[in-house]
Amino acid sequence: MAPARLDGSKQYYATSSLVVGYALCSSLLAVINNYTITKFPFPGLLTELQYLTSVLGVWVLGKLGFLYHDPFTLETAKKFLPAATVSHHTIFTNTNLLRHANVDTFIVFRSCTPLLVAMADTAFRK
Repeated sequence: MAPARLDGSKQYYATSSLVVGYALCSSLLAVINNYTITKFPFPGLLTELQYLTSVLGVWVLGKLGFLYHDPFTLETAKKFLPAATVSHHTIFTNTNLLRHANVDTFIVFRSCTPLLVAMADTAFRK
């Protein structure tokens, strides 16, 4: 029974680490983007450069054997296009918001996103 509990414990710490890591990255990204957008006032280009960095990072880590990713296929890309488009618009809008508001305002608006998603989910999916 001890190994099963150890696996559950490992799972707990792995999940906790991912949640903390995501929160840390997300909050740091808001602060870094706020600073960057004041020095580099092109939110669209900034967003695309961040995507490029992410793609290159995943590709390099995959080549080095640190992670596995599915190969790129046009069929899979077509399936994910609507979600990727919405995600892109969200990140672009968030970056553009930082041009005109401070991080506190950004956090308030970003915190309202689950409420909007819940209302849209209720309205469209009944």
